[in-house]
Amino acid sequence: MLQNWVNKTPDRVQSFNVAIGNQDGETQMFFHRDFSPSSSLLANTAIGEKIFPVTKNQERVTIKLSTLDHALQNIKLEDKILIKLDVQGYEDRVLEGGEVTFGKAAACILEISLDDLYVGQADFRGLYNRLDQMNYRYAGNLSQVYAEDGHVIYLDSVFVRRDTKV
Repeated sequence: MLQNWVNKTPDRVQSFNVAIGNQDGETQMFFHRDFSPSSSLLANTAIGEKIFPVTKNQERVTIKLSTLDHALQNIKLEDKILIKLDVQGYEDRVLEGGEVTFGKAAACILEISLDDLYVGQADFRGLYNRLDQMNYRYAGNLSQVYAEDGHVIYLDSVFVRRDTKV
């Protein structure tokens, strides 16, 4: 699906068949056969499988891994870009491998899980502190996903660079 969209807008969009993290090489991904968008480089937790049973049917696959900075090193980025991360708990590793790219962004949106859906996932406090060190301020949430009991499972948080006028 993504590649079809890219093919329709080749002058504006590029896709890369690589996972983004804090190093270059190969790694294992937990591919969720019944709902691939929730696939992750991190293993599911029991809580995650209870909330999202479609993540139980999975297989490990070997994939390419790159840092954000390395993947984009030959791409001319416009000033004040927006970065959107939805990497299933791997946000802290993407930040670690993307300091140059994040330095060019005016804002970023991170999908952050508040429930422990993945083993070793990044948490809100750690991401907030890391982005604060990178000169970003928390600006609120775009959306939240709720569990049946009403608590927030995950949210899309917006962070804006302090030196950007919006």
